[in-house]
Amino acid sequence: MGIGEQITQLQTMFESIPPTSIYWTIIVCIWVEYLFELYLCIRQRRIYFTSANKLPTPLKDHMTLETFEKARVYGIDKNNFSIVSEFYGMVVLTALLHYEGLYKGWVLTGPMLSGFGYWPATWDVEIGRSICFSILAMLFNNTVGIPLSIYSTFVLEE
Repeated sequence: MGIGEQITQLQTMFESIPPTSIYWTIIVCIWVEYLFELYLCIRQRRIYFTSANKLPTPLKDHMTLETFEKARVYGIDKNNFSIVSEFYGMVVLTALLHYEGLYKGWVLTGPMLSGFGYWPATWDVEIGRSICFSILAMLFNNTVGIPLSIYSTFVLEE
């Protein structure tokens, strides 16, 4: 069997997979990864709480109990924020996938690119569309992340 036949076989195999199966596989994979990271955060949180008012022996020469307690409380706050912000990110990502936000963003870049009228006709349009999509995705990501960024900067790091 030649390489061309193998490629044709693979294409046929992938075309036979229903899009809903691909969608749910992606959703399940990202949520399984999130749950694993949540598990690690909860384990770390447990360590923060069990080390209350106990300065570890290796640190006794380097810091006081008061400094250690401040660092521990700060670690708990960062851990809480991490749990909330990761959940927020997962909800946004799931909504983006469910409502076909990536596809709609890609479709939106076509009229945006032609509306600007600056892209040279001799260049590949896909490059311009990809750049436009990247800018659109960055703007969306920054806009959605502003509340968490403000909280992290002005409340958590206070």
